[in-house]
Amino acid sequence: MNRSVTRPVLRSLLLAALVGCSGWVQAQELSLPAAINNSIWLASASQRITRAYTQIALNVVPDRGQKVRSFAAGVIAKNSAELAAVAPKYTHDNSFVGMDGRFKQFLTLVDGTPDTKNLKAINDQAEALMGEAMRMSQALEKVGGGKSKVVASAARVRMYSQRLAKLYLLEQAGTLKSDAEIARLRTEVGNELKFLQSAPISTPQIQNNVDLLAQQWVFMDKAVSSPKSDTVMRDVATTSDRMFDLAHQLAGQYETALSAIN
Repeated sequence: MNRSVTRPVLRSLLLAALVGCSGWVQAQELSLPAAINNSIWLASASQRITRAYTQIALNVVPDRGQKVRSFAAGVIAKNSAELAAVAPKYTHDNSFVGMDGRFKQFLTLVDGTPDTKNLKAINDQAEALMGEAMRMSQALEKVGGGKSKVVASAARVRMYSQRLAKLYLLEQAGTLKSDAEIARLRTEVGNELKFLQSAPISTPQIQNNVDLLAQQWVFMDKAVSSPKSDTVMRDVATTSDRMFDLAHQLAGQYETALSAIN
């Protein structure tokens, strides 16, 4: 168990992230493409924070894991509050009301020094939040129609990269076995990348990020299918970060392009 992350540090981070929630709800309303992107970002965040927590607990590049966890925790409450404010308007589904509160509870759960004994409880909560966020994204995509598929596809690759890394590391921790789900996700990433490589909305900048993302996927796909070792765990963690960053940029580019069309 890694002892480098202290409870006061995480508590101060979470308090800073949660201060001023009413101001977030009053912020500029999200466009539909932004709401789709952000809903899948929330699904990513549940997986990313759990992945980082597991990474620290296993002492796999723990400093990097802490940076990832801190940044995601600092943004997750803001995004969940913004989405809780607009999702019922777009989807006419009030079940999303209060989702920001459920994400805050999750942040409290991951507070403190990571310990492998807490992994199952944290992962169970992350799975529930991912399911809720993805249900929201599907409802928003239905409203957006076919043109919203590009931003959703890039955002899903962002989420899949974190889910794959999380499942791989949880398996190394002895928390669960996920061979079937890892195999399914590898297929899903390949399918999403094929779609993005021939998507109707593109620019030179977008195409460059699609190509870079596909290159990183070659490395990550190899890592998650390699024999288990400390080196492979490090490769999975660091490559998933690179995929997350590229897919995040790409989803933002598609979001901007769709907003301009609308």
